[in-house]
Amino acid sequence: MLQKVIVGLIKPEGCFFYVCPEGGRDGLPEFIKVMSTKGFELVEKTTAPEQYRQNPLSNGDEEDCFLHFHELASTSYDLFDFRPALL
Repeated sequence: MLQKVIVGLIKPEGCFFYVCPEGGRDGLPEFIKVMSTKGFELVEKTTAPEQYRQNPLSNGDEEDCFLHFHELASTSYDLFDFRPALL
C-alpha cells in the first residue's frame, strides 16, 4: 500500500504531496484517514498549480501527450500536503 511506502520514506521534517482530480479518487477519504493513523496530518488542500497540467513527456511530443494523458488539458487537480504530525 502507498501508506507503507510513505511512512518508510518520509523523514520527520519531510512532506508528501498527493495530487488527484478535483473531486477525488475512489478511496480518497479512507486514504486521508489512514494517513492520520500513520502519524501524518493533512496540513493543506489547494488547487494544484498550472504546471501540474503540462506535458510530462521528456521529448515534449504533444500528440503523444494527448494520446496518453488526454485528461490533462480538461481536468482540474487538487494538491494535498501531508506532513508528519508533531508529537
